[in-house]
Amino acid sequence: MPNNITAVLRTGTDDLRGGNDNLNLIVLLRDENRLRFDNVNDGSRWENNSLRIVRRELPDNLSFADILGLRLVTTFGGGISGDNWSLSALRVSAEIDGQSLALYGESGDPLARFTGENPIRDFVVPSPLPLVLTAAFETGSDDLRGGNDNVSLVVVLNDGREIRFDNVNQGKRWGDHSMHDVIRSLPGSLTDADIAGVRLETTLGGGPTGDNWNLESLSVVANKERTVQLLSSAGLPIRFTHEHPVHYFEAAH
Repeated sequence: MPNNITAVLRTGTDDLRGGNDNLNLIVLLRDENRLRFDNVNDGSRWENNSLRIVRRELPDNLSFADILGLRLVTTFGGGISGDNWSLSALRVSAEIDGQSLALYGESGDPLARFTGENPIRDFVVPSPLPLVLTAAFETGSDDLRGGNDNVSLVVVLNDGREIRFDNVNQGKRWGDHSMHDVIRSLPGSLTDADIAGVRLETTLGGGPTGDNWNLESLSVVANKERTVQLLSSAGLPIRFTHEHPVHYFEAAH
């Protein structure tokens, strides 16, 4: 199989229009050369909250260390009729000589906002390479309200340390039966074997107007030198309330 780079891009609440409003992908190399791939959406629209996978071939003589980062360049016109695009999550990995390595992973609301006035964004590979954690949440028949009713993700390590990511829904509502990916980078010194589990902490208010949240499933994947499924609770719904705001999931290595 040839060497390749893969970008997994999730559109947020403002679509990529397509037509004349497209996305170019540029691989930045440490020797200041560039590998350019134009119109990776093929002129097609990327709808709100949609996920797209872009894979492009890399030269045979390239190594992981040669890759500095990824540049996203949009071709939007400015003004009232110009397009805008919200990118809510980006994961970048490369496969070289049969080995796969995660290079970058982050999410946000948005992670980046592209406009006619701001058409370019660089995403630089951290050094040392991070451990990238992807948590896929599926809300059940009772939404997470947002506002003051939010959820935090806590990564629990085997040595007792904890790494907190507060308010991972960023104050936004997660509607009934909706899917949400939360991507966070952990220190490069860590591996998947260092993770004991993850804890979800909600800030749900009590009383008749307090929020409740049904979590239908949670899948957590770690990616560095390899991809590891840390946990999956598919088909095991959990109900979070003011009285039961926290749940811990033990990693299965």
